[in-house]
Amino acid sequence: MVLALAGWFNTALAAEPDDAVQAVADQYYLDAGRDVGSMLRLHDDGGFEWRWVSSVDKHAEGIWKFDGETIVLRAYTPGKPMFFLFRDEDLARTKPAEAGTWLAIVGLPGKGPMADVEVQFEARSGKTVTQVTLPNGDAQVDMPATEVWARAGLRRKGTSDAWQWFDIPPQRAAARLAGFSVDNIEQLGRAPFEQMRLVRQGRNLAVIRIDDKVLDPASSDTRMVYLPRWK
Repeated sequence: MVLALAGWFNTALAAEPDDAVQAVADQYYLDAGRDVGSMLRLHDDGGFEWRWVSSVDKHAEGIWKFDGETIVLRAYTPGKPMFFLFRDEDLARTKPAEAGTWLAIVGLPGKGPMADVEVQFEARSGKTVTQVTLPNGDAQVDMPATEVWARAGLRRKGTSDAWQWFDIPPQRAAARLAGFSVDNIEQLGRAPFEQMRLVRQGRNLAVIRIDDKVLDPASSDTRMVYLPRWK
């Protein structure tokens, strides 16, 4: 994805910042309640930073430019993740899953968990159950005690990527617990959106679209308006 943005990035930075860019390049804060906070920084060199602070913090960086009257943000996103089985020592302090459940842990040992990974649990009998990892990196499913964990398939949620399959070692199957690491730490902080579109409302910026989700700035339910640092 980063490589795919290279041409777009070069176009955005092809000339010195013009008056339109200078007019909106600033630091903005979401006009919202106390339960959530968000900051958007548009740099005059075509880069942006975005942060969302709530019960689950989010972050994105990338490039921005004008598309007619619309401001378009495109976030950098890492490519397809590659997964690997945890080593036994990575799970040494983790208790076996409770009876009747299987637990998969996804992330980088010592670094952090990885959310939004589809995990397909496959029993020796052929029975399969799919679950998505939570923000803590855990995906847990209920399985009868008569079933034995044989394989697990992983892929990023919402993609058509091929499943990466792993045979579950006997000691992991007995503990009903397996861990899977990812090849790149950038996968842990994956941007929560690929593209965001905003329109100017005076000095404010109103979000009108996040990927496929359309927002109405006039609606109290979907309103996301960013106010400049100096009102």
